[in-house]
Amino acid sequence: AAYRIIPGLGVSVMAKYVGSNLAEGAQTSAVCADVNAVFRLRSLTVGVSGSNIGSGTLPMLVEAGASHSFSFGKALKLGVGLDAGYMSQGQNGAVVASAGVDLKILDMISVMAGYHFSTDTAFEPSYVSAGLGVDIAMIKISAAYLTGNPYIGNTLGITLGCAF
Repeated sequence: AAYRIIPGLGVSVMAKYVGSNLAEGAQTSAVCADVNAVFRLRSLTVGVSGSNIGSGTLPMLVEAGASHSFSFGKALKLGVGLDAGYMSQGQNGAVVASAGVDLKILDMISVMAGYHFSTDTAFEPSYVSAGLGVDIAMIKISAAYLTGNPYIGNTLGITLGCAF
């Protein structure tokens, strides 16, 4: 559920149930919620979120972030974002932070780069990412390449979406 409290301020809550029965004696389940609040004022967006709150089975993440977009005429837009948070599961935990930039050309082509840092790279790996995206009418296609990490390095992700 999501609700706009006032123009520019919205909140959302999502309840989740996750169950797994992979093998005899290896059953588990979790009930948890995601809670988010976002405030937008012109080209500045600030948000806070909590994910997987409630169950110790899934990793919980609490974070805050901000982004700002700059326009250079009608042809170029530059987005810059930063976030930081804490991820925990049981006795393990890590401070995480990310920074990224997105250059959008003609409201159609995106060139993106980012870095994700974690204090515990075995629990939540640090990595560098770079990507390209194309928006054609309602169709959105993007690809991102992750590197700089022995756990998830050399990973290519491709996304196909539809915005309406």
